[in-house]
Amino acid sequence: HITVQLFSGGKTGRIGAAAEIFAYVVMVAVSVSLVIGGAIMVHTMWDIASPALELPYRFIYTALPIGFVLIGIHAVVNMILAFKHPEQFAGSSDVETAGL
Repeated sequence: HITVQLFSGGKTGRIGAAAEIFAYVVMVAVSVSLVIGGAIMVHTMWDIASPALELPYRFIYTALPIGFVLIGIHAVVNMILAFKHPEQFAGSSDVETAGL
């Protein structure tokens, strides 16, 4: 969020919301690519077990796609909020205190 706030230059309303929405679009794109990559990794490591515990790596690597699905959902929800309420972006207040 620091880079988005620096980029928007403390702008309020639609300009700040547009910068924030762009950041969320990038987050969703990265999340989708990492979910796909994580799913490929889980599929690749499906039958391989760790040497010490003999725990299949599929259980360990499943955290990657699950985590990025949750990050993607969070970004989509915040993007929808930024679309619906661009007035929430106050130049002097932080994003967390502005309601997003």
